[in-house]
Amino acid sequence: MEQAAVGALVLGAVVLAAAIGGVLWARRVVRRRVRALRQRVAASGVDQVRGWAQRLDAGALLHLEPFDATWREGYRSRWRMQRAVRGAKDAVRRAEAVGAPIGDLAAVLRRTEDAAGQVDVLMGVVGRYGAHVDAPAQASSVTRAAEAIRRAAIRAVADCSGPAVARAAAEADDEATAVLAGLQRARGV
Repeated sequence: MEQAAVGALVLGAVVLAAAIGGVLWARRVVRRRVRALRQRVAASGVDQVRGWAQRLDAGALLHLEPFDATWREGYRSRWRMQRAVRGAKDAVRRAEAVGAPIGDLAAVLRRTEDAAGQVDVLMGVVGRYGAHVDAPAQASSVTRAAEAIRRAAIRAVADCSGPAVARAAAEADDEATAVLAGLQRARGV
C-alpha cells in the first residue's frame, strides 16, 4: 500500500513536470512565431501595418480576443441551425422507419436542408468578408423550420405508437392476471 502511494506521488510529479515543460515549450514557440511574423510584416513596407507589427509581442497576442461578439453570434446561430436540421433529419428517418404517417415531411426536410446549406455558405462569406447581410436571422428561420419538422415527426411517431403501446400494455395486463390466477390455483388458495 505504501509503495502504491509512493508510486502515485512519483507519477504525479512526472506528469506535473511534463505539463510545466509543455507550457514553457509552447510559450517559446509562440514567441518565436510572433517575432518572425513581426519581422515579416515590418519588412513588407506597408506603413499601416508596420506600427502594429512593432507594438506586437507574444504577451499581447496571447491576450487578444480574435473573434468579436458578432462573429460569436453568427457561429452560435450556425451551430444551432445545423443541430436543428440534424435533429429533424433524425426524427423524420425514425418516423419513416416505424411507418408513421409523415406526409411530405421528407420533401420539406430536403428543402430545409438545401436552405440550411445556402445559409451556411452565406454565413461563411459574411464571416470572412463582413458583408452587410442579416445571416443570423436567416439561420434562425431555418432553425425554426427544422424544429417544426422535428416536432411534427415526433407527433406522428407518438400517434402511430400510441395504439400499439396501449394494446401491448393491455395484453401484458391480461397475461399477468392469467399467470397470477394460475399460480393461485396451483397453490390451492
